Amino acid sequence: MLDSIFKTLLSTCGKAPYIYGYAYAHNGKGFDSYLILDCPDIKEYKFTSIVKNASGILQLVIHKDMKTPSGEIKRIYLNLQCTAAHLASSLKKLCKSFNV
Repeated sequence: MLDSIFKTLLSTCGKAPYIYGYAYAHNGKGFDSYLILDCPDIKEYKFTSIVKNASGILQLVIHKDMKTPSGEIKRIYLNLQCTAAHLASSLKKLCKSFNV
């Protein structure tokens, strides 16, 4: 799971020495971020930061150095954010509010 995300990010980085990707999960603090922590290949990644409060993980930033097809090493960051921390409503109500 994580490896495919990082490979996709690597393919978009061009000449930049690193790339920073973002992923959002509504109520990620309560479930989705913990799935990442339990991912079987998580040992291949380094944690840059974990921001928690009493309700769970609000932000999780992990990174990995990966080799491009040309042999360059690029550092890839993935920043996982919980949208419920900023938009305190159910996903159903938010969709209605934003006409989605």
